[in-house]
Amino acid sequence: MIQPQSSTPVADITLRCVFDGESNSNSFQVSLPLTADVGDLKDAIKDKNSPEFDFKAAHRLILWKVLIPLPQDYNDDDDIEEEVEEEEEEEEEEEEEGGSRVCLDEIPKKEKKLLERASRKVSIVFGSHPDDNTIHVVVKRPPPARKRDYEEDEDGEAIAAVGLMGKAVVSGR
Repeated sequence: MIQPQSSTPVADITLRCVFDGESNSNSFQVSLPLTADVGDLKDAIKDKNSPEFDFKAAHRLILWKVLIPLPQDYNDDDDIEEEVEEEEEEEEEEEEEGGSRVCLDEIPKKEKKLLERASRKVSIVFGSHPDDNTIHVVVKRPPPARKRDYEEDEDGEAIAAVGLMGKAVVSGR
């Protein structure tokens, strides 16, 4: 007799992320199935930060596993109105003090781990129930694409040879 397949949904894992050099108040959450891998995490981070990363490949994001506890009152929703009014003041104070900025360079080497293997399961890296009040991932933006140097460009010689240097290309349609 064939056993019916279980229709039990796969549990999710929720991770809090922040970009290197940004305040923990700019952190964001991504939720993934427990079966997801680090490559899926990169895709989720890219999607969550659209349109900023629309033209960047997710695999170029550099992820670091960290455990940075957030302030105890970080998730309190009791005083939402006060929070909105005080948000600008807090951001100014954070910029002046730099107290809640998350900087990879300031995190001791033993307290961070580069997530190199895209095939590694997030449930193995972070466990199945990571702490809600913690930053789990610091995201390092991909370096900007290197601009091609005109002198290095092989096409530059061909363009110069036919006298098109400095001329605009116009479609004939």
